[in-house]
Amino acid sequence: MSQATYTIQDLPNGLVIRVAREIGFFHRAFTALLIGVIICVAGEELYKSYWWLPVSLVVFAAIFLSLKTARADLTISRLEFVTRGNLGARARTRVF
Repeated sequence: MSQATYTIQDLPNGLVIRVAREIGFFHRAFTALLIGVIICVAGEELYKSYWWLPVSLVVFAAIFLSLKTARADLTISRLEFVTRGNLGARARTRVF
């Protein structure tokens, strides 16, 4: 389980709390491989050509390299709470 990094920033009219968690190697590889295989199968079924293999490899590499951290922000002002981002299914606690 990876650790999360928390940053609290004081604003003139509120606070911003940022959370970042590094995505593990196997999770990144599995996600990229799954999407690459879907692109590969769809390309082969639709176009019956061999261009789908290099395209799926490029998609795999791009997704693998782009997935590094999961981020979420909580902006707190006097009147509202605004959240952005998603830490995924592993964030088990919620406050209502």
